[in-house]
Amino acid sequence: MVLLSFLIYYVSNILYLTFKVYAILSFNSRIVNIKVVKLKLISYDPFWDTLKDKEISTYALITKHGISKGIIHRMKHNFSLSTRTVNDLCRIIRCNVQDIMTYIDEDSPEP
Repeated sequence: MVLLSFLIYYVSNILYLTFKVYAILSFNSRIVNIKVVKLKLISYDPFWDTLKDKEISTYALITKHGISKGIIHRMKHNFSLSTRTVNDLCRIIRCNVQDIMTYIDEDSPEP
């Protein structure tokens, strides 16, 4: 029982920044249901348009500028980035922050 609670706590802490985790516990039948809902608060869609407009490939970012494949992966899946990474991308591409990412209000309905 304690191990199960620890496991849920651990999983929820890992997924805290990117996911909202709901856990429904039924200790009588020893069934644990975890529903994970992905929150998209930041979108990097403007980044891909900026790369296309400036004719810069992700291959060039990785090989010439030292951006890791992991960062490209995180951006493709709208995972969080550090402000240092955003700063580095702005410097490399010579653009503003709004050319890389946009905020999506979680309470507003999706189109």
